Amino acid sequence: MKRRWLSIGCLLLCLTCLAMPMAFAGGPDDAKALKEIRELIAKVRTMNEPSMARTNGAEAIFQLTRNIDPKKVDDETLTDMVSLLNIPDGSVRGGVAAALGNLGPRAKIAVPAPLRVIRETETDCPKIATGPSSADAARVALKRIGVEPPPPGCKGK
Repeated sequence: MKRRWLSIGCLLLCLTCLAMPMAFAGGPDDAKALKEIRELIAKVRTMNEPSMARTNGAEAIFQLTRNIDPKKVDDETLTDMVSLLNIPDGSVRGGVAAALGNLGPRAKIAVPAPLRVIRETETDCPKIATGPSSADAARVALKRIGVEPPPPGCKGK
């Protein structure tokens, strides 16, 4: 009898695991995702100094924009998202730039901000690579938006 319940339990667990990807296949509920994006923007904006929480907030905005219909992102939310690029924290700038890239051509009004991030964050030569920078994320975002980014360079040249 115990073995039978164990088999039924395993079967239910397997069916649940198989059904989960199907439930998410259509993407998240855009209204719910948009609400979460707005809340995260407000939280990230109110944090006063670089922190893991701020970085995680920017990463969460990026994740939420991966599956949202860009047409559902209103101008106010887009403008608020762009304003986060004014935060000097490189991890926040990188996450937000990537989120804008997820919105593709819908984020065309944001183009001046990623260009400014690239100008402000390129360092003196030679550049020591420690991983992707916010300038790298801004370049990728510009490409996804449909704008050719400036070539990588540094202020020392």
